[in-house]
Amino acid sequence: MEENRWRVMLKALGLTQRELAESIGIDRGYLSRIVNGKMEGTERVYLLVEQVHGVRRAWLRGGEGPMRTEDALTDDQRRLIALVGELDEEEAHAVLAFVRFLREGKGGE
Repeated sequence: MEENRWRVMLKALGLTQRELAESIGIDRGYLSRIVNGKMEGTERVYLLVEQVHGVRRAWLRGGEGPMRTEDALTDDQRRLIALVGELDEEEAHAVLAFVRFLREGKGGE
């Protein structure tokens, strides 16, 4: 049931309903009704949870795939993404060119 996924998510994130509601800018009572299965969340709520906490809408709605976006990534991929976020535009362009080189068979080998 969807409300169970809400509870699983809260536990995994280490958040209370109040903390989750505050973090995504919605009323705690409204969130409580969603978590307790008294009403369905809106697309806006799902989108906010996904953007702020990385919990996939498809998982929260229907249990499809991993709960969090980064759960589908390896540790090295997560580290790479974190490092890329620290690059300036020129460095990012160079890294992108290198990755394309690697993906295209190391220069046509």
